[in-house]
Amino acid sequence: MENKETGYKTRQRELVLEYLKKNTDCHSAEEIITGLANEGHAVSKPTVYRCLDRFVSDGTISRFINNVGESAVYRYAGGHDDHF
Repeated sequence: MENKETGYKTRQRELVLEYLKKNTDCHSAEEIITGLANEGHAVSKPTVYRCLDRFVSDGTISRFINNVGESAVYRYAGGHDDHF
């Protein structure tokens, strides 16, 4: 995934996006961090949140919040209808 502001790719961004593409259900940031760790990729919590914010902003992923006070879940937007 190319960074629009600086024109470079980061491995962490690619890992987060690929995880969401492979795992098509909705996932919390914590689930993404744990899933990446289980695959042997250490990505910090702040990095995952920055990646998720950027992907939501550019429309690559969708963010859903079930109830007030609950954490958000994320899903790759490609090939899905956005009703949750």
